[in-house]
Amino acid sequence: MNSLNVIKVLGISLLVGSLLASPHGAAAKATTIKIATLAPEGSTYIQTLNDLNAELKLKTNNDVRLRIYPGGVLGDEKDMRRKMHVGQIQGAVLTSAGLSGIFSEMDVFQIPFLFEDFE
Repeated sequence: MNSLNVIKVLGISLLVGSLLASPHGAAAKATTIKIATLAPEGSTYIQTLNDLNAELKLKTNNDVRLRIYPGGVLGDEKDMRRKMHVGQIQGAVLTSAGLSGIFSEMDVFQIPFLFEDFE
């Protein structure tokens, strides 16, 4: 799965979760989903998130939008996981090392040359 698909799946998951948790009706205000990442500003990862944000705003009439914190401005991946746990941010784009703090099984992806091909 390429990074664009991973980010889209993440965005759609966050969108569905926020829509289920948000109030419905005319009085509902815009929902902002805060996402942090170590990816630097101007990278293809941030551009993909910005594209996702534009599509999200278009399809929800600006009712849902992303607030992206690039370049580790909110701290390292451990800080991002803690901030998600306490509700300061709703998502993070993590490396396999950052994910291994949540799912230890992710460590398998850090073993060099473990996989030689897709099969």
